[in-house]
Amino acid sequence: MKRYLFLLLFLTGFSSLSQASLLFNFDDDGLQNPIPTNYKGLIFSNIFEFTASQSNFGTPLASNPVGNIVGYNGYENDSSIGIASGTFTFNGGLFARGYLDDVGATLSLTGMLGNQTLYSFNQVIDSTSVYDLTLNWTGIDKLTISGSRNYVTFDNLLFNAPVTPNLASAPSVLSILLVGLVFLRFRKSN
Repeated sequence: MKRYLFLLLFLTGFSSLSQASLLFNFDDDGLQNPIPTNYKGLIFSNIFEFTASQSNFGTPLASNPVGNIVGYNGYENDSSIGIASGTFTFNGGLFARGYLDDVGATLSLTGMLGNQTLYSFNQVIDSTSVYDLTLNWTGIDKLTISGSRNYVTFDNLLFNAPVTPNLASAPSVLSILLVGLVFLRFRKSN
């Protein structure tokens, strides 16, 4: 009986360690300015959204088939996406300059674990190109996006992050555990 109970508890606990792909294309929830701090299981800081065809921005992402809404670093300051506990993988995304007349904008991405820089990427970005980056940075807990005091726009950011158990799934886990315990009790009495 103890063996079955241990197996049931092990499988229930192991299922919470899985990872899920999270695609942030910024189109699914309408404009949010700024994006809420705790959004889809990650922690957002200083990330805003705008309609890609907005005349005051003119980002090259507007002509790319990525959707209508893109993210950007608010007030030309650093933006970040992190996780409360554990680590995630940043797979990549689409990046472009925010304003067509920004001169000398450098896209800087930094992958952090605690206060330690694990990965960094720097690229001077021109006014007409969209940069489709595949980085696959594993084991980070924070991604920082900077535009060297210029706006940077981004879309289709792809992450692999731990699946956070939510309260909606708790009753099903408890139900499975309860059924298992009843089964074991019934088996013992026969």
